[in-house]
Amino acid sequence: MKFFLALSFLFVSSVGFLYYLLNNQNFLPLDPISGYNWLNISVFLFLAIVAVLSLFSMIFAGIAIFRHKEELKNKIFSNSVKNSLLFTIAALLFVVLNFFHILNIEWGALILLVVLIAILVI
Repeated sequence: MKFFLALSFLFVSSVGFLYYLLNNQNFLPLDPISGYNWLNISVFLFLAIVAVLSLFSMIFAGIAIFRHKEELKNKIFSNSVKNSLLFTIAALLFVVLNFFHILNIEWGALILLVVLIAILVI
């Protein structure tokens, strides 16, 4: 129960703070001379990583608890954090590559889907 409460608090606080920052007129990815504002980008990425990681951890732990009731809770929680970290890194890498116009959104989604299926199946 503490695991889910801690992850819920992390998720709600990071999403709330991101909502506040995204509605702020000064929180822009570009500075006045059209360069990247790395502080704002890094704050956004950090909060997005925390939000997505906690959400995926809660989802994977909930599914694992319902499927494997006889396993130890510590093993379930560690596996859910490991899997959610994998999904979070893949999804945020896709978003960052799309933000910097390195990868098109359609090709990025297709590559992300293929990589995640290959990791989960193999």
